[in-house]
Amino acid sequence: MSDDAASEARSRPSNPMNCYYCDQIATTDHAYAPGTGEFDMRSEAPRCAWHWRFVCDHCGEAGHFMTRFYCPASGRLLCRETGQVEQQLGTFWAWENWWSLHCPECAEQHPSLDYAEFTGRHPWQVILGAAAARRWLSSETQLIRYPPQRFPRVPLESLSNADIDATWSNIADTWQAGYDEQGDHNRRYFSDPVLFDFVGDVRGQRILDAGSGAGYLSRLLAKRDARVRAVENSRRLYEIALAYQVRDPLDIEFHHASISAMPFLATGSLDVVLANYVLMDVRAYEEAIAEIARVLRPGGRFVCSLSHNSLDSRWYLPAHDSPRREDRLG
Repeated sequence: MSDDAASEARSRPSNPMNCYYCDQIATTDHAYAPGTGEFDMRSEAPRCAWHWRFVCDHCGEAGHFMTRFYCPASGRLLCRETGQVEQQLGTFWAWENWWSLHCPECAEQHPSLDYAEFTGRHPWQVILGAAAARRWLSSETQLIRYPPQRFPRVPLESLSNADIDATWSNIADTWQAGYDEQGDHNRRYFSDPVLFDFVGDVRGQRILDAGSGAGYLSRLLAKRDARVRAVENSRRLYEIALAYQVRDPLDIEFHHASISAMPFLATGSLDVVLANYVLMDVRAYEEAIAEIARVLRPGGRFVCSLSHNSLDSRWYLPAHDSPRREDRLG
């Protein structure tokens, strides 16, 4: 690094509104002068120019500085989409890892800009005038945290059970590919142990699997000597369940119907009703709960599990574009 470039690289004014990342660095390197927050100032993570977003010379897209890599051979700044990226382990400043890009330009390994700055290889440290010219720096001033919804919203009153049947039937085979005889990973290891603990001994019990899907839970119950009635609205999931039943007959009676209308089940005829990740997908859920209450005997048990009610659950990150897991606060 030239003396002029080094002097330019170190000349960062301190400011009461420090850069979010500079403050992290300064906790481990007391000689590091925190830079002024200039970008994303309305957030909890204002950032200086060094730790803002940089534009890739390959795709023209702006991205977090930790996802950008400088190739000295070509003089180009590249994003992580341009080649193979590997995580490298090792403590530097406040962090315990960084990334390296197998460069498509020169076939060498280049560190992400966070580690490059630490080792003096950041392009603003090695190219005279680059920092002053803010070369590659994005013109964005704020991060967009709430993009348009990824999923179309459909008025509930416009849907029918046939619509829901068609939607689930279209994805049924893909959905079922993620299951084995114990269900998927979440059901097998997290929710089903709790569900079975609530249900207790099912031997001889008359049980309704309300919204039974392809029937994995119905089969598990039947193998525990329960007498199972399974109701599923998706025609394709119902067909998959019947195919299992042909191969391995169990004490299960399958019905293709909505759980919001089950006239084929007698009032008070069941000891237990299970609705396993179902009610959030039932259009007429109030009618479904009324039907469940009707078919249960007095003193019977109703056990249900529900997915989280957020359609767009995501981690909260003060620096919303950060690739670091440790930046996830909630």
